[in-house]
Amino acid sequence: SISSSIKGTRIQDILMVPNVAGINPPFEHEEEGQQQVASDCIWSDPASDEQERTGVDPATGFGDS
Repeated sequence: SISSSIKGTRIQDILMVPNVAGINPPFEHEEEGQQQVASDCIWSDPASDEQERTGVDPATGFGDS
């Protein structure tokens, strides 16, 4: 089990990672291609329809990696 002080530190570390894409609205310096990649990363779903029907645990919403 991770202590709450370590969890807090790890969360703070994650929050300190700089944003590289603005998504919506995009950052002013982002070109159209960068905006498209950021949007694709946020909205893409790599699971096929078959995987979603048969490979997702309904209790957790997660499937096999």
